[in-house]
Amino acid sequence: MIDRTNLPGWAVDLIRDGVPPRELRARGDRAVWDELGRTALSAIAHGWSRPEWEYLVLEPGSDLGRQARLTSSGKVRTPRSLARTLTTAWERAEKRAEESPAWTTETARDEAVRRAQRVRDLAADPDVLLPDAQRTLLCHAADRAESTGRTLANLPLQPTAEATGLTVKAVRYHLGRLDAAGLLVLVERGRWVGDPRKAGAKRNTTPRRTPRASVYQLPDVEALATYLSRETRQVCPKRQTGVPQPDSGSVPQHQTGVPQPAMTEEAAVPALPIPGPNVTDEEWTVMLQALVEHRASADRTAAGERHLYVVREETR
Repeated sequence: MIDRTNLPGWAVDLIRDGVPPRELRARGDRAVWDELGRTALSAIAHGWSRPEWEYLVLEPGSDLGRQARLTSSGKVRTPRSLARTLTTAWERAEKRAEESPAWTTETARDEAVRRAQRVRDLAADPDVLLPDAQRTLLCHAADRAESTGRTLANLPLQPTAEATGLTVKAVRYHLGRLDAAGLLVLVERGRWVGDPRKAGAKRNTTPRRTPRASVYQLPDVEALATYLSRETRQVCPKRQTGVPQPDSGSVPQHQTGVPQPAMTEEAAVPALPIPGPNVTDEEWTVMLQALVEHRASADRTAAGERHLYVVREETR
């Protein structure tokens, strides 16, 4: 039995402010459904019952509840349809909570330390193809996550830029690249929280909106393995379209005009004669057999096996 505790701030803000308009226009009902599932899972992890969660979602001040009552086309859901939606969201959250039990404070802190150390090792590895700015951001995110004992790191743009010595524009760009690579996954986008009209009406003061920073997730072992396997995957060289000439000692220039490296004596291979337009099938078979034998006896260099391609001229 989990002791009942207060919901985290992000869940309360999400229920109160609802799905952002831009995301709601882009994803429609799916965006509302996902946020209902997130808040239900958070309520289960903090010992809440289903009636308590439903009451908080459906209270008059809840924008998420207002969005759940409407479809993407603007039609009002029937009470039966709304109850079925909330029931399904809660049951799926319960199933997910059973499959992945909530961490204790000690477990979360230990996992944060392990992930932070793996991220630092990745950033310090010179063989990994990462810009220096992304290495700095990875180390900064690892320090933030380890200091809070969580696998999540709040990375506001301006403070992050001041801490890392980067510009705000560079921080925004490289965080997006790290998110796309799966090294720092964006789990909650930063936004302005609060309704200035409600704040001004209640307090009779100047309306203010509080910025909330974006939250990023440190990668686990599987995410790091996926990234490393993708970055270190061998790329096949482009097929050579020309045949080296014996007197030039170099590969013909590519169509783009990029100079090709000169072939050394060890890597150089004699060119085979190109068949003329009147070559017979028997001569063509002999040429192919010679090419196969030539390739079988060719030395393999450190860069890989070099291939020759015989171009047959067609009679026009």
